[in-house]
Amino acid sequence: MAHLPETDLVAAVLDRDPRVIKGATMDELLMLVKFFGGSGFVTGLIIGLIFVPSYALIPAIVITLISLGLGVWMGSVSLLTIKRDKPQGYVLQWISIKLSQKASGLKPKFIYGARHFSINRKPFTQNK
Repeated sequence: MAHLPETDLVAAVLDRDPRVIKGATMDELLMLVKFFGGSGFVTGLIIGLIFVPSYALIPAIVITLISLGLGVWMGSVSLLTIKRDKPQGYVLQWISIKLSQKASGLKPKFIYGARHFSINRKPFTQNK
């Protein structure tokens, strides 16, 4: 019976998300698909309604597919350069922080600064 070589399993390597396309994880790929697919469909629908109102979905679908292909290809390359020498999950956490800062009606999910917090109901007074 052949002896299999011993492998050194590191928990940090096992815990990482697998790369799907050009170094982008599945979460980042879904983010790219949602952004470029949605913007391409809206752009194609507007162009279709202006030039060919009776067949507006055909240009919308074509422009959606083109924007998906180019967006995923170029977006994954740019994500690869942004993620270089950064910790795991850096891009998605950065995007979450920026979106929560921009959301005005929602409660922020992140703590941005240190402020004085006291459980006491009386105001803080210094004893002399």
